[in-house]
Order: sequence, then C-alpha cells, then structure tokens
Amino acid sequence: METDKLGGLLLGRKSAAQHTCVQLTASKYVLEDEWYALQRHEKSALRCYAVGITGRKSVLIGRSAGCLNGLWILSNETASVELAMPSGNPPPRSQWPDGVLYRYVRLLESDITTVGAHGEVRVTTPIRSAIDIARFHSPRDGVVAMDSLFAGLTLGQQRAKWKEVHDHLKRMAGHKYIGRAHDAFDLSIHLSESAYESLFRVILAEHGIAVEVQKWIGPFRVDLLWGQLAIEIDGASKYQDVAKGTVVKQLQRENFIKEQGYEVIRLFPSEILRNESDCVARVREAKARADLRGAPGRPAGDERWEPEGGWGFRGD
Repeated sequence: METDKLGGLLLGRKSAAQHTCVQLTASKYVLEDEWYALQRHEKSALRCYAVGITGRKSVLIGRSAGCLNGLWILSNETASVELAMPSGNPPPRSQWPDGVLYRYVRLLESDITTVGAHGEVRVTTPIRSAIDIARFHSPRDGVVAMDSLFAGLTLGQQRAKWKEVHDHLKRMAGHKYIGRAHDAFDLSIHLSESAYESLFRVILAEHGIAVEVQKWIGPFRVDLLWGQLAIEIDGASKYQDVAKGTVVKQLQRENFIKEQGYEVIRLFPSEILRNESDCVARVREAKARADLRGAPGRPAGDERWEPEGGWGFRGD
C-alpha cells in the first residue's frame, strides 16, 4: 500500500468507539478487518505512520523512516518505532509511549523530509534513514537498506545516488557507529532486485560464499551466480494469480539456463527466514551437482557498472 494512503485508514477515538478497532497509539486506531487484511510490512508501516502523525516535533528515523520512504526493511514485528528530536535531546524515558524508542541523534534540516498525502509525517531522508539503519541495526539490515537506495534507478541516477551517499557518510564523520554504515556501503551493490536477494547474498558471504549478482546467461539474467550454480530468490506472490503463459515462460527460462550447463536452485523468502542454515546447505549441495557438469555452453555475461575504486567507500 502506498504511504499516501495509510492516513486514510486511521481513525480517532470518537470514530473508533463506534467500531471494532485495533489501537495503534493513544489516539489512533484502525478497523480490525482492515488491520488483518494488511500484509506484515503494511502493518509495520501503518504503525510507524500512526506514531509519526501524532508527534509535532519528533521525526521518524532508521527502520521506521525507511519503511515509509520505501526502503527495503527486513521484517521484525516486535521492533520499536524509532524517533528522534532534531536537537538530539529526546523527552525523559518516562514519557516514551509503549513500543516507541527515542534515539539520541542530532538531525539537520537537510536530513528531514515529509511523507503522507499532505506531508503530515516527518521522517529522515532515504539516505539518512539507510545510514541510521546500518548504524543502529545488524549488518544485514544495513546492506539491505543500502541496496534498496539504488533499486529501480537508471544507470546515471545510480551514479548520482552513489555520490550522494558517499558525501553524506563523509559529512557524518565522527558520529557514533558511523563505521558500520561505511561497512554496509562497502558491501552494497546497485543491481539487487529485492530485499531477500540482498539478504541471502549477505548470508552466503557470512558463510564464505562469494556470488556474482544479476549475471546474464543468454537473454536471461539470474539473481545470484556461484560458478555454474544459478540461485533464484522468488517471492511467493510471483506465482499467485498469474497467467498460465507466465508460468510456462518461467519454465522455458529455467530450461534454457540448464541447457547452457548451469544448475538452478530456487529459494523463497519464507524458507530463508525459517531456516537459513538449511538454505545454505542446499546451496552447497546444488553447487556440488553443478561442479559435476561440463563447462557451460554459454558463459555468463557481466553488465555491471562500478564507480572508480569499486562500489564501497571508506572515509579518510
């Protein structure tokens, strides 16, 4: 659901009293039926929106700002809504609402933007949000958020975005945990097409497996490539309510890749979240099968662009 439409789901106390609702904040509610019809990430976004709309001076930051900015956020239903005051001085802890976490960070006006149909919710900009996600959360969260900054952009836009992030990190030299953001930026790429593709790339790296990303095999591009093993990360929605012709084309695509001498393994986000160790083991087993094949009939191509010195950046 688009961020601009989230506000239309919220009800005040008076309206909520006439319906069966789920309470999101002290003064914001949503109809129970509408709440349970939302997907997990939409519930998180609506909760962040509800908190953000009630704060006049506070600013949503980190993961909470990221989900409203359209960044890729790894699911965490128990995560607190993250806020900050531009001055860096939050209210006393006794005044923090349940489920809300204030962070002691100072924000410039250039770090703040607004979202919502009428700009009613203050959030940090996408770049600042991604940097703070990397600073305050896991390396996986940071890389996934950084990757999402480049998704869907043209090559020229990606170059410009890379420089923006580079310059923003440089300006934040000396900030707490800024080294973590540098590390996430070093590991980020501009070719990832989904959060779980980025996540599994990092998981594989943690297990000593370095993969290539979005490599062309003939007319088709595979998500991750390890030698002669093509690893595809498929969202379940990809196969829901699709025409028969779409499924046939997908099978034809996979058959072509196999006929070129590659093994193919498909993983779903739910599998990765449920048992990542099993997924890594399956990848290793598939790689062993791939190694038994002869040399590929069609070597994978490479259409990546990298800025001078690579995609990563470390400050002086």
